[in-house]
Amino acid sequence: MSKNLNEIIESIKKLTVAELVNLVDNLEEEFDVKAGFAMAAAAPVAAAAVEESTTKTVLITKVSDKKLEMIKKVREYTNMDLMPAKQFCDAISESAPGNLGEFDNDKAAKIAEEFKALGCEVKLQ
Repeated sequence: MSKNLNEIIESIKKLTVAELVNLVDNLEEEFDVKAGFAMAAAAPVAAAAVEESTTKTVLITKVSDKKLEMIKKVREYTNMDLMPAKQFCDAISESAPGNLGEFDNDKAAKIAEEFKALGCEVKLQ
């Protein structure tokens, strides 16, 4: 295979299922062809991927100086007891973010804002 073709394949491997479906649709339209059976088989997977995008995982990448308030928030959203919540907060680092869990998009954004207000750095995935 040519170098360009290998680069294209590597780029395609990085796409989500929803992006791949969109790519195939655009290629079908551009070149007036049909992908046929392969796309029919991928459709349920693509639908599941679109559904999953309604949730976000909340990751804390940097702890707050307001440790007590942070532990209280962790307990609120994880239902951890005091000691596990403290250990969770103590273990957070940039290389090992604290995973609060998966929430619907709106709740994840609200949680992220609450932790940011305490001085934490938060990522949503």
